[in-house]
Amino acid sequence: MPFERLVARTRTRLAKGAFAALLRSASVGGPAGTAASAVEPRGSGSWANDWSEGGSAMERAMSLALPNRGRPAAIPAPAAPDRAARHVAAVRTKPLMSLHEVRLHNWIVDRLEAEAPTCSLHARVAFPAFLAADPASGGPDPLQDLVADMLIADRNGQPVAALIRETAGVRSYDLRLRAVLRDADLPVVDIPARPGLADLWTRIAQVLPGD
Repeated sequence: MPFERLVARTRTRLAKGAFAALLRSASVGGPAGTAASAVEPRGSGSWANDWSEGGSAMERAMSLALPNRGRPAAIPAPAAPDRAARHVAAVRTKPLMSLHEVRLHNWIVDRLEAEAPTCSLHARVAFPAFLAADPASGGPDPLQDLVADMLIADRNGQPVAALIRETAGVRSYDLRLRAVLRDADLPVVDIPARPGLADLWTRIAQVLPGD
């Protein structure tokens, strides 16, 4: 191993010589000092800077590899409510009149066209559509839930007579309905459960306008 010992001694002498030269240049200054500063090993602060730069480069590389790294996670938009969930109950159509009522309605319409063409017939008309009431302060609306089975109106849309079916329904409702029509001074034509058409038309004709 003589050669390895020779190499080690040479390195030691070179290191001592370089260190001595650095000391001399630091004490003298000038160009030598400038040259020395060019080869001067940087201190712990420089090593920290190198580490921080390396760390920044590593972070940039990671950000390129993982684009979402370091960014706040996107908050997903709330899902649109299901249309079916918004409906409390299913809504469907139902017949406006029974088949018997449809036939009676069409028969009266034909008679009106022949004998009172200025009048029209309407079915299932709510009272607030053709009557107005001033309820007492804090009292219930007298027209609430009341419906005329059929209503005859003149050419100006003014009500002429209300046609009310005679049913075995709630008596209190029937009494209230007729009381409101009587207060409004609107004629009422009763429709029996099994009406005779000739008799029914006679009673309707009595309330029709003269023109």
